[in-house]
Amino acid sequence: MPFVTKVLSQVPGRQLVALREVRLEEDRYLRDHTLGRDISAAEPDLAALPVMPLTMSMEMLAEAAVALVPGRRLVGMRDVRAHRWLALEGETLALRIVATARAGAEDREVAVQIFEGADASASAAPIVEGIMVLGDSYPAAPLAGALALRNERPSKWAPERLYADLMFHGPVFRGVVSMDRWGEDGAEATLRISSPEGLFASTAAPALATDPVLMDQPGQVVGFWIAEYLETGRVVFPFHLEALHLYGPAASGPLKCQARIALVGDQQVRSDLDVVDSSGRVRARLVGWWDRRFDVPEGFLRFIHAPREVVLSERWPGPVGGAAAVGGLRAHRLAMESFPPAFFSAHGGLWQRALAHVALGSRERERWRQLRTPEPRRLEWLLGRVAAKDVPTRTGVPCPRARGRARSAACRSFRSRTPVASRWRSWGTGPPRPAWASTSSRRGG
Repeated sequence: MPFVTKVLSQVPGRQLVALREVRLEEDRYLRDHTLGRDISAAEPDLAALPVMPLTMSMEMLAEAAVALVPGRRLVGMRDVRAHRWLALEGETLALRIVATARAGAEDREVAVQIFEGADASASAAPIVEGIMVLGDSYPAAPLAGALALRNERPSKWAPERLYADLMFHGPVFRGVVSMDRWGEDGAEATLRISSPEGLFASTAAPALATDPVLMDQPGQVVGFWIAEYLETGRVVFPFHLEALHLYGPAASGPLKCQARIALVGDQQVRSDLDVVDSSGRVRARLVGWWDRRFDVPEGFLRFIHAPREVVLSERWPGPVGGAAAVGGLRAHRLAMESFPPAFFSAHGGLWQRALAHVALGSRERERWRQLRTPEPRRLEWLLGRVAAKDVPTRTGVPCPRARGRARSAACRSFRSRTPVASRWRSWGTGPPRPAWASTSSRRGG
């Protein structure tokens, strides 16, 4: 099993503790599950922020349970909760997995928790946890039945645009073939099964307890439904699953996803999701799949999807005034009022970290991580770098020693109170070349 690779301790049938170090070199699927894409032509191996899919965390829970009770198979899960989203910011992420058989149901139910850090005292609360349900065999698969949709109409999304325009998923996770039906309370989509080859560097045929790639696809259907139905809060991340029922491995051929979806307040979505085979029988049923909605500015989404083509800052003519015509000055700024309140600090700074991984090169990332300044100043430093790097994109003149969006080598940072600016200067008889100066200020963004 690819996640239970190092067992630290085990009491047969009662408890198992395993350590797993997550690394991009081994966990190749993470490169297809990042908040951002196509960030550097010069550093093609430079990844945006890898975020662990909830279904991969569920696979870790399942593997630990099956390892604790050999001979039994996973037939379901209950009360799976992600208390925060796992992201790989450094070279490795150490995860400690603890599986404990439940009293009175030792061979049928196992409670599993995932902690961050190798040391047992490193984290008091689990990051992800759930109850795994084991059995000798799968239960009989029920018939799915018809999916009635309120105010049904065809989906507006063309199949070829689903991942190009909407989702951040890479090829490994692109399993939604088409959105076939759409209604105000759900949708139906066509899914495909993909090979697990390529998920891990160490094996082409991993012994998985679930199909984590297939299990991710119904959640994507919810995302596509949200994008078609709402104008705000259109980015969703899963955080809770009430129950998973498995009825055997998925048969070959196309599958259908029947999604029954409901908005819960302004920030959450609850869905019941069935994966249905060609005979009309349910192969997997996800009951109570909960998503958290994020109100992410449209410009920010476009930027992290295509950072080498899209700029995040805006022109700022005021500070340079007439000097723009006389001296060739051009000012840009990133104003904090362009983002929702606490956008860069909420949820563990998820969107600030995503921006840093899209906009910064490898050396800059390390410098940003090591900044020992108040958090507002740390954010200002990051936004100043982004604004400075937008200048070559807007002007069409590359920054010297440019490295794609990671073209920071010649975009020098100065701590002053003047705006980010690009000054055009004539060097000899050649064409004008820009001189960059990036700064940040608490006044005006």
